[in-house]
Amino acid sequence: MVLSFKKIERSTITEDIIEQLREKILSGEIKPGDKLPPERVLAESLSVARTSVREAIRAMQYMGILEVRCGEGTFL
Repeated sequence: MVLSFKKIERSTITEDIIEQLREKILSGEIKPGDKLPPERVLAESLSVARTSVREAIRAMQYMGILEVRCGEGTFL
């Protein structure tokens, strides 16, 4: 008897943060030009480390989704 299983997908905290931000963008809660809350505030609201938030923001910046402006903040 041969059993067939689906591959179990594991996601990282960073991927989960990206997915939550993506959902907020798609739902219209975050609109183009909007400023995101500071990393510290995002980390507290998501109950994750600030490092994970920073990684997610950096990844979304490389994807061209977010723009980080030094001294100003992170924008969609």
